[in-house]
Formats: sequence, structure tokens, C-alpha cells
Amino acid sequence: MNRRAFALIAVALFSLEVAIAVFFKTGFIRHTFGDFLVVILIYCTLMALTKFSSVYAAVITLLIAVLVETAQVANVLARLGLDRTQASDLILGSTFSWGDIGAYILGVATALIATHLWHQEP
Repeated sequence: MNRRAFALIAVALFSLEVAIAVFFKTGFIRHTFGDFLVVILIYCTLMALTKFSSVYAAVITLLIAVLVETAQVANVLARLGLDRTQASDLILGSTFSWGDIGAYILGVATALIATHLWHQEP
């Protein structure tokens, strides 16, 4: 898969994430499936914009997701004066969840497996 394909997938996933945010306020699709998709979005964006290997992009993606999730435990947004705004909740979340970590791991694994099934790296 080439960088252009990753970019197109990233745009499609971003559009889907926006639709989920608009139409689903609670439940599995909003919280778990959205988290699963967002790491695939980040991975595809990295693959489109960099020359990272798929494994390196997957590791960076997972680190970003876990860092954001961990920042929720440390209440970083409140310390920055960004706590409990609609934008911060939507983009960065508001509460730590092990389920989110699980969704991130599954999403990154899915992206990595899909990339390797196509047998081509950018």
C-alpha cells in the first residue's frame, strides 16, 4: 500500500469519526469502536506522512494513545485549564479506561495486520 492509499483511508476514517461524534453520544460505537478506529486513523496518518516502517508506526501510534489515556489519570487537562470542555472531551477523552487501552491495542493490531496482508510498505 502506498502513502496515497494511507492518506485516503485516513480521510475516510476521520469522516467516520466525525459522524460517530455527531450521531452517537453514548454506547459501544461512540466509546469503544471510536477508540478502535482512532488509532487506525493515527496509524494511517503516520504511514501517509512519514517513511516509518509499519511496525514503527504501530508502536508510535500505540504510545500516543496510551499517553493520552494516561494523561487522563494524571488530570493533565485540568492542570492546563482544558478540563471538561466539549472539544477536549471529544478529542482527548475525560476518564481513564482499561477498555480503551484494549480497543487501542486491537485497533493497532488490525492496522498492522491489514498492512502486512497487502505486502507493501510505502
